[in-house]
Amino acid sequence: DDGYFEEHGDYWTCPNDITRTAECIQSSEREYKHLLIYAHGGLNSPKASARRIAALKEGFKRNGVYPFHIMYDTGLGEEMGDAVSRAFTSAEQRAEGFFGRMKDNIVEQTDTMIEDTLRKPVTPLWDEMKRDARLPFAIGADGTAGDGIEAMKTIALALKESGLKIHLAGHSTGGVLIGHLLGAVDQFGWDDLISTCTLFAPACTIDFFHEHYSPRLGRNATKSRLARLDIYNLSEKAELADNVAKMYRKSLLYLVSRAFERELDKPLLGMRRYSKLLEPRTGLNLIYSTGRGKVTRATTHGGFDNDEYTLNSMLTSILGAPPAQPFRAEEMEGY
Repeated sequence: DDGYFEEHGDYWTCPNDITRTAECIQSSEREYKHLLIYAHGGLNSPKASARRIAALKEGFKRNGVYPFHIMYDTGLGEEMGDAVSRAFTSAEQRAEGFFGRMKDNIVEQTDTMIEDTLRKPVTPLWDEMKRDARLPFAIGADGTAGDGIEAMKTIALALKESGLKIHLAGHSTGGVLIGHLLGAVDQFGWDDLISTCTLFAPACTIDFFHEHYSPRLGRNATKSRLARLDIYNLSEKAELADNVAKMYRKSLLYLVSRAFERELDKPLLGMRRYSKLLEPRTGLNLIYSTGRGKVTRATTHGGFDNDEYTLNSMLTSILGAPPAQPFRAEEMEGY
C-alpha cells in the first residue's frame, strides 16, 4: 500500500517474510525449477485476490513452479463500481428519452453518457491506481526506495544461488506494476534470470509498452532483456460483448481508454483495436481470445485467470513443454 508492505490487516507482509521466502527458494532446488512473480489487477479487493491466489497455488506448485503473488489494494474497485452504477441509471433514462425502444442506439448512447459522466470524477482515481502500481519500485528524491525494490533484491540474490528461472505475469493493471518492476530490475541485473513474461489484458497504454517493455525485446535490447513476452487479449468482438457491472456494455478497457485516461480514446496495450500500433518484435507473441480454441477461451476482461486453457498455455511457456499435471476446469471455479 503506497509502495510499502501492509503489515496489518487480514493479508499482511513484513520484510522478514521476504527473507524467509528467499530461504525457501534456496532450499527448494529439487522441488521447484521456476519462480513465477504474479501481479494481480488493482481493481480486485484483497479478499478477491486472496481467493485467486489460493485457487491457483496447487496448480503451479505441482508443476514445479513456485508462485510469488503481489497484491496491492487501491480500494478503488468498489468506488468505481458505484460510480458506474450511478452513471448508468442517469444515462439510461436520458437515452430512452432520445431513442425510445431502439435497443442498439440505447446501448451505444448510454455507454457514451456513462463515459462522459465518469471522466471527471474517476480519472483522478485511475491516476492513483497507476501510482500505487509504481510506488513499490520507485526511488524518491531523498533516495528512499519502495519496499518492492528491496524485496526483489533479496529474491534475486537467492535465485542466483538456486538456479531457478524467473517468470513474470500481470493481469490488467498488473501489467503496469510489472513494467515498473522491470525498471527496478535494471538496477541490479536479472538479464540471465528472466525467462518469460505473460500479460493478460494489460491496462497499460501503448506508450507505456514502448517505454517499459519494447526496449527489452530482441537481440538489440537496451534494457534488461525479455526473451519472451506473451500478451493475451480479447478479440474485438469479445471486447464489445463484455460489460462492466452489467451496465456499461463493453469491456473495462474500453471504459479506461475512453473515460479514465486523460487523453480521450487512449490506445491501450490490452485492446485488439490498437494492435496495429505494435511492430513485430522478436519474442513478442500476441494472442487473441474468441472464446474458442486450445490456447485461450477467455470471454471477459477478468476471465483469463479463470480459464484453464489460458493458464495451461502460460505453464507451457514457463516449462518449455505442456504441463504434466495441467490446471483442471473444476479448479477455475469459486473465485
